[in-house]
Amino acid sequence: MIYTVTFNPALDKTVTIDNFKLNEVNRVLSIKKDAGGKGINVSKMLDKLGGKSCAVGFLGLETGKYIEKELTQAGIQTCFVHTHEETRVNLKVVDPLNSTFTDINEPGGIVSQADIKSLKSKLLSMVKSDDIVVFSGKTANGMEDSVVKEWSLQCKHKGAKVFVDAEGKTLKLAVEAQPYMIKPNFKELKSICGKKLDNQEAVILECDKLIKSGISIVALSLGENGALFFYEDDRFYAKALKVEVKSTVGAGDSMMAAFAYGVQHNLGLEETAKLSMAASAAKVTCEGTEMPDKEQVYRLLDKVCLERIT
Repeated sequence: MIYTVTFNPALDKTVTIDNFKLNEVNRVLSIKKDAGGKGINVSKMLDKLGGKSCAVGFLGLETGKYIEKELTQAGIQTCFVHTHEETRVNLKVVDPLNSTFTDINEPGGIVSQADIKSLKSKLLSMVKSDDIVVFSGKTANGMEDSVVKEWSLQCKHKGAKVFVDAEGKTLKLAVEAQPYMIKPNFKELKSICGKKLDNQEAVILECDKLIKSGISIVALSLGENGALFFYEDDRFYAKALKVEVKSTVGAGDSMMAAFAYGVQHNLGLEETAKLSMAASAAKVTCEGTEMPDKEQVYRLLDKVCLERIT
């Protein structure tokens, strides 16, 4: 089983506004609501790829009930701890005329120590050998930065593979737990190593160091410039596919989902890396945090080109 952990989920509300302007009245053309949060997005993409997962995390009050209902109706297994604070709502403003995407994200409520202990207990009671646990996104208010590191070590102790997509101090500490995979972007990589990384050689050197430290896979997201993939002695670069962009929200989560799917199904690094690039590209062609169908992903698969780095 793949468990996706979202400490700070959200209801993503995407509005489309032509020629969006500050300090003026803007007319909304369309509204779309989706269950969101990085781990939840991973579960949604896994479902589209034909994989099975269980979405784990915190949900609160009416917004939380809406999110859980949407996931259940989609056939995604859930195991949430219900809190006494409303789950946040994130506003996404899409302006097709100017090709701009503006995120206005709420911080999320505070979770109690009792809720944290309850979620930890639920997760560790389910996880077993050969499972995959994906920690995605920020921790909730009320949680220590070290929680992903600590929970990762306990999941690894039970024989699970741990994937981490986090940022800041949470990611830096989580790296010390030697997760199976991390997916930093360039800014996050600089934070991990504490260096400027002025050239490609320096970037490759730091990613190689992470592999030698005990992390099995490093997928370095470069945004519109593609991605770098590292596994043992293999290194690849993939250019980003050129597609019509409708929403960038969830593109990185789709990449993470494809990697979890590939590892679960024993696909090789090259095949998994290609799948992750196709999934990410297919996602941005969809509105809001809607995920592409499997057919949309596989139509792009043959267009992905990997270059081996020596």
